[in-house]
Amino acid sequence: MKKVLHLFIILILVGSANVFAQTPAFKYYLVKADNAEKTIKKKNLIVLDVRTPEEVAQGTLPGAVNYNFDAPDFEKLISALPKNIPYLVYCQSSKRSHKAIEIMKALGFTRMYEMEGGMLAYDIAKQKSN
Repeated sequence: MKKVLHLFIILILVGSANVFAQTPAFKYYLVKADNAEKTIKKKNLIVLDVRTPEEVAQGTLPGAVNYNFDAPDFEKLISALPKNIPYLVYCQSSKRSHKAIEIMKALGFTRMYEMEGGMLAYDIAKQKSN
């Protein structure tokens, strides 16, 4: 009886190890604001702006889609997105984008890029390049 019980436990452990082995690892990358547009194109990233609509009205990264982090249904909306494609997330200064990425990680997203310093850093980088 002990041998059967031990065999059963081993089978459970081996089976659960296979399930865990198939779970894709979470990957996170920090992108400098002055390199954001180049990285977006090169990596074919979906760009998520998690600022408020008022902030978005002041300007966004090219091709960005707005998901307001402060909206009560933010997590529900984000959870409907495909989880196995790469996203670049940004906000005004990186505080909300970092929190959004933590939520997305918990929801099972696998590849996340964050623009360091948010739109404040992006605007400064744009001014320097002109």
